[in-house]
Amino acid sequence: MTEIYGSHSITIEVWPNGEEKWRPEIYIRSVDEPTSAFTILPTKPISDTKAEAENSALELAKKWIDNGKPEQT
Repeated sequence: MTEIYGSHSITIEVWPNGEEKWRPEIYIRSVDEPTSAFTILPTKPISDTKAEAENSALELAKKWIDNGKPEQT
């Protein structure tokens, strides 16, 4: 899944994690910057469904962008 939000391209990849659980990965790239460097955000815990994993990861990415892209700790 890829979505443009706030001049950023958000790509969510969701992987099966055994026992019918799903683990999302979040990649964010600014579409306004000349570099193609990605930011990778840590994700929330593993979800029960693929759609749940995608939606929670997308909301996390949007919140990170809305909060001014704070440094990760």
